[in-house]
Amino acid sequence: MADWYDRIEEPLRDLVRYLRSSGVNTECSCGHERYIQCQAVLDGQLKDLHDLMYSWFYSRKESVDFEIEVSHKVADGTPFTSLDIKLPGNPSTEELLERDIQHHEKMMKYHERMTIDRRMSLRRPVWTPPTGIDPECIKLSAALNTIPGVETKSSCSGHGYQPFQIWFDITGYYGMALAVLNRFVSARYISTPFKLHITDKDVPPYCTWYLEGPPGCYEEADSLAEKLAQWRKPWYFFQKGFAERCVVSGNSTQRKRKEKK
Repeated sequence: MADWYDRIEEPLRDLVRYLRSSGVNTECSCGHERYIQCQAVLDGQLKDLHDLMYSWFYSRKESVDFEIEVSHKVADGTPFTSLDIKLPGNPSTEELLERDIQHHEKMMKYHERMTIDRRMSLRRPVWTPPTGIDPECIKLSAALNTIPGVETKSSCSGHGYQPFQIWFDITGYYGMALAVLNRFVSARYISTPFKLHITDKDVPPYCTWYLEGPPGCYEEADSLAEKLAQWRKPWYFFQKGFAERCVVSGNSTQRKRKEKK
């Protein structure tokens, strides 16, 4: 006689069997996407939150319409649990875009006022590529060295089969350097394969940073270097970055907004 679990894809079959035998009612699963969907019982804190939200809308004679999303993730044995409440009538993408631009314009003007004297005092001679540096690393290394507080130490292009890496120190207390770098490697603002990492070392300042990209990302490195050249023009960067994201989204209204600018 065929086993009911034979219908479950092999990578998850034993786990589904274990969950169902332990009282968990699984609904569906997918082996290649590696997920298992289970029925959830509305109890405990989730039930209390549901009742509170229901009472909130009912007491105001409003339509009871909300969504609760629960996320529970375990990484390296450490659990992380979060809960989101979503309400109807969310602002449009156009409104969010306008808010983000206004917010970043205010923040960058503030940072400019706070750092203008420091920038003027930190004029350094043009960075000279050291002997033996991989040619693919020169352009991005030069761009990094234009940021006050950033001093590159070593680099490797990866030669097509290893990660592209540029190591650097941040001298003194220059939070602006980290803010600039973080913006330029954040997928929220621009599309880049590079990531910003930190690691420890045994001599002062006891930590060092490095940019890392996938093997063979030479064009992306040059593109990032060109974008870093605009870091002294915050309004240009943020306005252009948000506009590009809108066009990529394919929304014709947002595309017209960019064309008008």
